[in-house]
Amino acid sequence: MQKHGVKTAKYQNFYNYDDAVKYLDEVNYPVVVKASGLAAGKGVIIAQSYEEANTALKEMFIDKVFGDSGLEVVIEEFLVGVEASILSFTDSKVIVPFISAKDHKKIGDGETGLNTGGMGVIAPNPYVTPEVNQAFISDIMEPTLRGLQAENMDFAGVIFFGVMITDNGVYLLEYNMRMGDPETEAVLPLMKSDLLEIVNLAIDRKLSEARIEWNSGATCCVVLASGGYPEKFPTGIVINGIKDFHSDSCELFAAGVAKVGDDFVTSGGRVINIVGHGSNLDEARKIAYQELNKIQFAGAYCRQDIGIVN
Repeated sequence: MQKHGVKTAKYQNFYNYDDAVKYLDEVNYPVVVKASGLAAGKGVIIAQSYEEANTALKEMFIDKVFGDSGLEVVIEEFLVGVEASILSFTDSKVIVPFISAKDHKKIGDGETGLNTGGMGVIAPNPYVTPEVNQAFISDIMEPTLRGLQAENMDFAGVIFFGVMITDNGVYLLEYNMRMGDPETEAVLPLMKSDLLEIVNLAIDRKLSEARIEWNSGATCCVVLASGGYPEKFPTGIVINGIKDFHSDSCELFAAGVAKVGDDFVTSGGRVINIVGHGSNLDEARKIAYQELNKIQFAGAYCRQDIGIVN
């Protein structure tokens, strides 16, 4: 991002506790402390003070709570704003963005509690106005493409842009080279075009020919999780309602689910995604929560505020 002028937060990487803790005297608070490796969406701490940041560094470097994922730690400027997820395809000649989505990362209503892999998504993201979209294109997407080309990368596939919309512009938080979960479950049902055709155009380096059409309306994806997630939770609990689930305006995606004999049982923290389709967000949200009641298992938990826009 820094090398190719992609707009992002100020940050520094550290490989040991002593160097990192010295840097804490130079930053403004709150500050973000991240385990650089994969940590199931939980390796990010927003520290409100020097003491909280110091504790996070000790947990990562000394206590090794994230194992090898915490061997490298990023200390990053904290950005205040609204997040947006923008999936895209590229063939290294062009980048074609999909419609935007808004993830809900925290376990509790009102974005409270621990980070998770995602408790729900709405699409399109109502905060991605035409002005925000243009800022994303000029400050993030186009510099990314120039960087790919400058590095002579011959890549065909997905670029997931995680961005923050602030009063000072649109900043890139992260790239992922995959479809996001649960963003994909909310975005793809709105795609009128054939996804496989887009995949093949990317592989053939003809993505500039893609003309992606989208259905009108909105989707709301609500995640039904195991009680205790994102910390310790039981598995193997029988799920009722999957076999008989049917809806013309809603889709069910089984995530943390296994088949044992004739039963569906829980096998993970995020168990079921229910995606409501509506002519607008309010309708999509109403449908999702209504259909969610058809699925039941002991300890099931979901946020009640997915899709409520302030």
